[in-house]
Amino acid sequence: TITRNKYLTASEKGPGGNSYDRWRNDNLTHRYQGIQFGYESAGRYESWEDIWSYNIYKDRDVLPGDYKYVDWNGDGEINSLDEHPFAFDQTPWMNFSLSFDATYRNFDLSLLFQGSALGSMEYKEPLYSIWGSNGGGTLEQYLDRWHPVDPNADPYDPATEWIKGYYGYTGHYPKSNSEFNRVSTSYLRLKSIEIGYTLPKFKRVSTMSLRVYANAYNLFTITGVKFVDPEHPDDDLGRMYPLNRTYTLGLSLSF
Repeated sequence: TITRNKYLTASEKGPGGNSYDRWRNDNLTHRYQGIQFGYESAGRYESWEDIWSYNIYKDRDVLPGDYKYVDWNGDGEINSLDEHPFAFDQTPWMNFSLSFDATYRNFDLSLLFQGSALGSMEYKEPLYSIWGSNGGGTLEQYLDRWHPVDPNADPYDPATEWIKGYYGYTGHYPKSNSEFNRVSTSYLRLKSIEIGYTLPKFKRVSTMSLRVYANAYNLFTITGVKFVDPEHPDDDLGRMYPLNRTYTLGLSLSF
């Protein structure tokens, strides 16, 4: 199923502050909804040489491993005027499912896949704040961050050697609506699988049927989303208990 919403006719709100404001907020006729504006990634600052040579205005306490953004409008600094369409909204445009059933002699197999595409999510504070939130401790995932080889080294010394990681070294969080913090929620999940075997009928009790089966739910999910369920990415800001995986063995007796 594919769902798309589009403005056929949109009333103008009046004169904008500048051409960018008019383009983004007032020129909506024939524009699709469900598009996110944000900052495009230019990679990470890999070294002090990289920081010094990147000719865009930056904060004074930038360190290797911090986030680098594209100066989309070319004015020499990173600000809200650099936001442009770069991702789908959280509500996916496409949802799909696929079922498969097969039998061979006394064996039977049933599969159900489900998934979505053309959607994205923004990691909330518990999933990008290195130092924890709401009184909570630091999550184990934040051990994978940029840090000096020598933990006692001065991070502002250009001679300091660094080990790369997924997160930045400092408390510099990525801009919330940027490619560093908004990811595609596309996923494919094996929702259920069941394998069964029906024993041959007994001659003396020809009306009785005995079937042995095993099934599993949420067996695996293929996705680029980390730490949260891509089907419900916003539940409790991403702090929900991990999705349960369930296994069952059973007998089915009928007369």
